[in-house]
Amino acid sequence: MQKSETISGSRTIASIPQSVIDDDSHHTMYYSQALPYAHLLGGEAEQWLETICTNLAIAVRAQDYQSGVVAWTRRLCSYLDMKHALSRDVRANLAKIMFDLTIAPGMDTALIELWANLCVRLIR
Repeated sequence: MQKSETISGSRTIASIPQSVIDDDSHHTMYYSQALPYAHLLGGEAEQWLETICTNLAIAVRAQDYQSGVVAWTRRLCSYLDMKHALSRDVRANLAKIMFDLTIAPGMDTALIELWANLCVRLIR
């Protein structure tokens, strides 16, 4: 049983286990390391993620929802399908963006479904 912490003197919540606080790399399975060319991958996954996040942010700011955001959302899904690691901060920021897109007024229902599913996937 975990100790509880008092917040504002009135509510208590369970403390966060140390294993969750530790670096996410302890909980990540590196499937790419099983590939025969794993030594060639180096930092490519991090570069791909940086490119995806940058272009996703540009598309959101430009309000290019139909093509730009959808394209970069699909690339992010492909990145996740390849089992690349995401830090908890990046995962949380991307989930927040997907949530904001989901609740934005006037969006097409197909886009809302795409972004909501990705938001749930990032939160898990």
